[in-house]
Amino acid sequence: MSYSEIKAAIDPGIISDPSLIPSYEEIKRFNDACNTASELAGNKKKPLKLDTIRDIYGILCPDEKAKGLPFRKENPLHRLYYHDIAPPEKIQAQMRKLGEWIDEPGTKQMHVFEKVAHLHFKLMQIFPWAKETGRTARIICNMLLEEAGYPLAVIHSIDRQKYYESLRGDHVGILSLYLEAVETTAESELKVYDEADKAAPRRRRRA
Repeated sequence: MSYSEIKAAIDPGIISDPSLIPSYEEIKRFNDACNTASELAGNKKKPLKLDTIRDIYGILCPDEKAKGLPFRKENPLHRLYYHDIAPPEKIQAQMRKLGEWIDEPGTKQMHVFEKVAHLHFKLMQIFPWAKETGRTARIICNMLLEEAGYPLAVIHSIDRQKYYESLRGDHVGILSLYLEAVETTAESELKVYDEADKAAPRRRRRA
């Protein structure tokens, strides 16, 4: 979608094209989930819990929240990801283990990049929900990065194939992607700041 279409989705003052309403609603939910994650990142008194992951998923999928956020009961036949995922009957037990791992002292002492790589990989191997599991994982991991003072990691479309392949290996592939993504974001931010700084003297001269 274009910038103007995304802006229309999150700006209540813009009248939307009815044909794009479903896409707009999806963008709004994504925006709400990101804003919630950002607020949580700023509140370090509330550490990451398994319920945090469920809460973010619930914002992305309000219909599933109304049902109690049930785990998937079958293996999706058509999906973007082609790595092995947990069978439905093992999801609950594996999610419980994930929650225990999150609460372990050793996990809390990990460097944030190591933590997000492990967390992302573990959650995607379980794949608890047929929809929005990947998006939930990425939002949660960016929340942890923001909490630690790092730029957000954006996995661009050109890196999606590398992302899918890394899920078939181990967490090291995910770690590499996050490091590259954060570095790219940091470089982009520095470029924006540099351009703004160069433009400032011109504005002063015109004044």
